[in-house]
Parts: sequence; C-alpha cells; structure tokens
Amino acid sequence: TAAQRILNCLNAPFNAYHIFGEDQVSTISECNNYYEDNRASDTCHSFRKQGLAYFGNPITDIQIMSFELINRFGLSWNYCAAGAADMAALADFAIRGTPFEELTPLLVATHDPMIHPGKGVMGLRLNGIDEVTLQDLTIDNIHSSTGVGTTMGGSYQQVVSQQAPYMNGFSMNMVNGATFTFATNVQLSNVLISHIVSDTGLSYGLAAWYETTIDIVGDQGLDINNVHAGRELAPSDAYRRDSYPNLQPEACAFRIYDDHMFGVAVDYEDSDESEPNLKMSCVHGHTGCLMESGEWSNVGVVDDCRDESGNVVYPGSGSHRSQGGTSIASSLFGDLYAARPSKGMYIMISAVVLLSFAILCYSKFITPKWTKIDRAEFAPLLQSQATTNN
Repeated sequence: TAAQRILNCLNAPFNAYHIFGEDQVSTISECNNYYEDNRASDTCHSFRKQGLAYFGNPITDIQIMSFELINRFGLSWNYCAAGAADMAALADFAIRGTPFEELTPLLVATHDPMIHPGKGVMGLRLNGIDEVTLQDLTIDNIHSSTGVGTTMGGSYQQVVSQQAPYMNGFSMNMVNGATFTFATNVQLSNVLISHIVSDTGLSYGLAAWYETTIDIVGDQGLDINNVHAGRELAPSDAYRRDSYPNLQPEACAFRIYDDHMFGVAVDYEDSDESEPNLKMSCVHGHTGCLMESGEWSNVGVVDDCRDESGNVVYPGSGSHRSQGGTSIASSLFGDLYAARPSKGMYIMISAVVLLSFAILCYSKFITPKWTKIDRAEFAPLLQSQATTNN
C-alpha cells in the first residue's frame, strides 16, 4: 500500500507481482515489511537510492489508464470509480514515476482478491439453515494447486485476517468437498463426494461445524472417497500443528468440530444385516483429522485404498463405533461428553429393567443400529494460544 490499501477499479487489491515484478516484490518485503530487521543491509540501502520501477502487464495497464482518464479528462463509462482506494498514488507512480510515501509500499496478505479471508476451494457450503434435503448429489474433482503460504507480508500473527476456527494457518490452499455450519435437520441421500485434493494444504470430504445435525438415509446414503491433503509436498518436520503459516496438511473424510453449547450430531444406518450407508475410502494426508495421525474420519470407518490389483495403497482407519452402535469421538474434554440415545429408543427411568430388555430385543431383532456423535474439540489458533502435547 501507499497511504492506504490500493484497490483496483473492481474494488479488489492488485497483485503485487503484476505491479512490481518478482524481483522488486522480494525487495519490498525485505526492506519495507521487515524494515526494522533489515534497515541497515546493503540491499535496502541500494533500494532506497534506486527506488521502484513500474513493471505492469496489460491488465494493470488498462485499469490504471481507466482511472487516469476518468479523473484527469472526465471520461467515464461506469467502469472505474474515481474513488478507488489510493489508485491515485499508483497512477502517479506508474505514469509519472512519482515515488510512494517513505517506507511504502507494503505487501498485504491473508485475503483473496475480494478482500475476504482466504477460504480456499469449496464444493458446497451450507450456513445457518434448517430442513434441507440433499439427494442424488455428486461433488467431484475439487482440486487446489495453490502453493504454500509465505510470510513476505510479515509474521503470521501480525498479518493474519481470518475467521477462526474455520481457518487456521495459511488457508488459501484448503479444499472442502462440503462444509456445514449451524445447519440443522440436514438429510443426505445418495450423495457422492469424491476426489477432494489439495496439493499443499488440508482436504476435508465433509466438515460439520457447530450446531449441525445430519441424517444419512437410504441404502446409498453418503460415499466419500479419494480425499488427499498435501499431495505435492514431501513429508517434512517443517510442517507441524504449530508451524505457522503452513501447518501439517490434514486429511479428513468426515470432520467434526463443535463445542459444549453447539454440538454436532450425525445419524447413519449401521445394521448387523447390511452394510453401513456411510462409506469412506482412500483418504490420505500428512496427518489425520484434528491433527491426529491415522485418524481419517471423526465418524464411521475409512476403508483401505487399494489399487487395481487389490494391494493396499493407503491404509484406512479403525471403527469409531463402540458396542451397541453408539459412538463418542475422543477429545480433550472426552470425559464431559455423553452419547445420545440410539434412534427409536426412549428413556424411561421408572422402568429400567423392562426398558433394557425391550431395547435389547428391539435393536437385535427388529431395527438397524444408528450412530449419533456428540463432538467437541479445542484447537489452537495462534502460537500464543496453542496447546502442545509433550
């Protein structure tokens, strides 16, 4: 920026590489964003003397000239508002060679081209809704090739502009097949979520957040497969749960995140006589759900991923179901959670013995079992807030 954030004619920030070119962007970061650390370096002394040159490309040229024509010649075709934030400083720099204010421009990061927090790529998002039925839906081939984040704009804690806990660390490279938050009475039937891939970041097949209730119905309820996180990154100790801005790429088929007040509940059929209607397979990342190694889902079972010859490529994860068809996902507050009663069962304390016998007969001989999950989790957001496991 110069005096303020420079926005183009569409009220979006410019790409610094388009304006200054790769070499000058690196120098701006070193000498302006990290001025206190590098003020005495030879590179920065030379930078102060030589100044900056406009690099540009056809897109930025057109936007800057549009602004110039509007403001200097009164021409307007309802394209570029005269009040675009600080474009005057950029136009003066690009056209007349006028330097920016001292110790500017600065690089600004952690948002997308519309100045929204970086949400990555999403196939479907439901937020703040009730009574929704998703049937015969396919979400397939959602892929992010975005690279890893940098700290060229400053340290993560200084520049972060995110909506926690939905975003943690660099988030422009994350991929969600579907994400539901404060979404109640959501029914899924014959839904396929497949090939959810991030080259450098996390990947979730389906993420359920805060006060979300999901009922998976029918023989072909929900199928999640081929979820891959950090596919192009070699395993490295440089990526950890606290290595901001680039955290260990987390892969999770069905991820749950809530708290004590706003819980998440998931129902799916799990009968002794038939296959579950929640099917998951081929999930792989540098770590699993909620940074737990080998935990590829917070609900249900993730099957092995096999090649055409039947060889295991990626191992799955074990069952999260306990005997009786009721499951409680583990967490830092596990002792505070209690499983909800299975579907179709009614608690009558005054008739414990009779009810126990009835439930046994009912669940064993008549109805399929169902799984409900109450899930709560605390996840560190910044290093100053992080909890570590020693």
